[in-house]
Amino acid sequence: MKGLPILIGICGASGSGKSYLSEKLSLELRQSYGHLSIEQFSLDRYYLGAEEKTSAERAKHNFDHPDEIDYTLFEEHLTRLQAGQRVPVPNYDYARSCRTEKVDWVEPCSVLLLDGLHLYYKESIRNLFSLKIFVDTPLPLCEQRRVERDVLERGQSEEVVREQYKNNVIPMYEAFIKPVMDRADMVVSGDHEASVNIRLLWQRLAPLLNQ
Repeated sequence: MKGLPILIGICGASGSGKSYLSEKLSLELRQSYGHLSIEQFSLDRYYLGAEEKTSAERAKHNFDHPDEIDYTLFEEHLTRLQAGQRVPVPNYDYARSCRTEKVDWVEPCSVLLLDGLHLYYKESIRNLFSLKIFVDTPLPLCEQRRVERDVLERGQSEEVVREQYKNNVIPMYEAFIKPVMDRADMVVSGDHEASVNIRLLWQRLAPLLNQ
């Protein structure tokens, strides 16, 4: 492989299973293409943060709008990786709604696997991807997955999570995420096992990775 890393994107609704698919695909790529350097992270790391707000205010804050993403920094990091430079990818503390002081240094690589709600929102970023995947999952299943994640991992109450889903997640999905589904190169079902989707994706990935 020559030059710039191959960028593979995975987009979909909150709770669609895009991060899970990204992690499983990253593992499969490392096992099957051990000679390639592969990096993987989420657009979620680039949330701007709302640490100045109270807990009650954060519960009502719409974190699902694309304006909550620091696209300037994200695009800068992608550009630097393409130029062969290492970048300090931020970490985000969901409990406090802010970035932490810790960063993870990502090295230039052969393949960069990215996932995120609004990964395809900005055209200049969307055009960087060699393969754009969209995970299409029924919204009731997405909601249940988000409830389980936010209650268990982020310390939120089920009532707050379901209110956020109704007031923020679904409207933002309809306005900003669902419309970019037709910009994807491939749509997979989020209620399939990851292994099924990976077998489907392999047909599109192999030609990219073997060139």
